[in-house]
Amino acid sequence: MKVLLNYKTLTDRELVTLTLEEGDIEAVRFLIHVRYEKLLNALIYRYCGASAYNEDLLVELIALLLGKDGDWAPLRNFQWRSSFKTWLTRVASHLFNKMRDRLIGEEVLESSMPTDANGKLSSINREVEQPEQQNEQMVILLEAINRMENDEYRLILVKILEGYSPKEIAAMLNHKREREGLQRKYKEKVVALNAEYVHMTKPRAIAAVKPIVKQVQEEWYGNK
Repeated sequence: MKVLLNYKTLTDRELVTLTLEEGDIEAVRFLIHVRYEKLLNALIYRYCGASAYNEDLLVELIALLLGKDGDWAPLRNFQWRSSFKTWLTRVASHLFNKMRDRLIGEEVLESSMPTDANGKLSSINREVEQPEQQNEQMVILLEAINRMENDEYRLILVKILEGYSPKEIAAMLNHKREREGLQRKYKEKVVALNAEYVHMTKPRAIAAVKPIVKQVQEEWYGNK
């Protein structure tokens, strides 16, 4: 039986050690989403100027600490020559500054997605568009998504357009991987995708579809 820990009583070093030695990702989530949330949100506002990015960027920060191989290599390389807070500030500042242009680009693409319940377009879209123009953008976007080679990217983008939540999309991805025999395992246990995975993958899917959107536009309308 796993003992529930009171993360508030643990030092930064104890929480990092818990993650590296026990694989406890909740310890890192506590550091990012609770202990240093205000600091990180302030950095996001400084570099990106909008709180709408907070959730996505904090998820990206955890993914960065996790590393490409899922072994927490970046976090493991921290030598404690400074405080964890100082180190985390440097790492987060570099990441948020690096991602700023990409996030702005995502807003431009997402302005082609459906309006919300109040019929409002994305704030990045400064001009009022006619319904015909909005429908035209949607047709182009759907055609681009249909041409994507990565079928998981296709599923994520289509289901976002249909209004499904990240948690629901993660369940669909898990079912898809199980059906196709593509589930990944860690220490003989199946690794289940969650809403956090969808948050991390969404920007990559959008980045992948943008050049295809441009290609479709050029094919259908030339370079106008």
